[in-house]
Amino acid sequence: MQYIVQTRGGRTYTELFQQALDIGKIRNFDAAVAYATIGGVKTLMRTLQSSIGQEWDLVTKRWLVGIDWCRTDPPALRALQSGSNSTVKIPNGKNLVAAGNCSPRDTFHPKLFILKGDKATSVVCGSGNLSANGLLRGCECGNLSVFANDARENLKPMMEWYHKAWGSADDFGDIAASYEAICRERVRNDRIVAADDDTKPPDEAPADRRSLTEDQIRELRTFDNFWIDAGALGANLGAGIPGNQLDMKRFSRAFFGADIENLAPNTEIDQISLIWDGERIPDRTLKYGDNHMDKLNIPPAGDRGKMFYRDKALLFRRATLHEFEFHVGDRRQRAGWRRSSKAQGVLYRLSPTREWGLF
Repeated sequence: MQYIVQTRGGRTYTELFQQALDIGKIRNFDAAVAYATIGGVKTLMRTLQSSIGQEWDLVTKRWLVGIDWCRTDPPALRALQSGSNSTVKIPNGKNLVAAGNCSPRDTFHPKLFILKGDKATSVVCGSGNLSANGLLRGCECGNLSVFANDARENLKPMMEWYHKAWGSADDFGDIAASYEAICRERVRNDRIVAADDDTKPPDEAPADRRSLTEDQIRELRTFDNFWIDAGALGANLGAGIPGNQLDMKRFSRAFFGADIENLAPNTEIDQISLIWDGERIPDRTLKYGDNHMDKLNIPPAGDRGKMFYRDKALLFRRATLHEFEFHVGDRRQRAGWRRSSKAQGVLYRLSPTREWGLF
């Protein structure tokens, strides 16, 4: 048995998963978690895929994910569901959405991960949820236990509980639309229940107009469409060349599944792919700039002309964990996006001349 105490800047919960894979080839992965965020799913997927590569696609995966108080990000559930050989179920899901607010009578609060191999079974259990904070930087305690095949009898009570919970849970697909509608209604009515991935770093610099609120961070993780006025786009490609560096408020990175952490200026956050007119454009850098804003390198205008992005709005739509559809909208399209955001209660001003919103 191995233990980890995770603290900010110290060891991370993800180490438990890396060590859990030492048992050899994994056939099945079962999880039961209180909630999941898009950042948590992205963190776990990267951890597992970096260790076993494409073999992860062959593993049979079952995810029991709680939605109590709408703490789970709808995009996180869809990301889990879209994985290969992956199924998502929601404990008491139909009753929670039927109640209209996902307030539970009995809370679902485990943090359990079971990795079954040919020779042994690894069990990761502790306090860390399937969130970026739970896996990377929050104060968490977790342990890894490994059971050889001849000792699996010790797992029987736990596996009996899991199979019973799995059998009684509801398929995510049956409640997806209702759950997403409830989450968005909570946003409109300003009744967001925060998860730990919404929390700003404790050592954050004093708030200014470049930084998002914790409610806005949660909203970015709830909706699938994020649009923003292009603005000047900087002169990052050299004199006389149209820029392609999109300035966004600090922590806008949350939409792209990045961790909400304090960073030094000019720190790279992530690499994402954009899909523009059907073409996949990889390696778009997301970073924290020296002007204390998040920055994304969008595709250069190129042959479209140096004035192509002027007076345009840019729309990012979730496709996969690491890919986003990219649309460039004219004034008419922008007006439609703006109306949708206003109707949802998530329309904001970035500067006197720029707005952004979600829908």
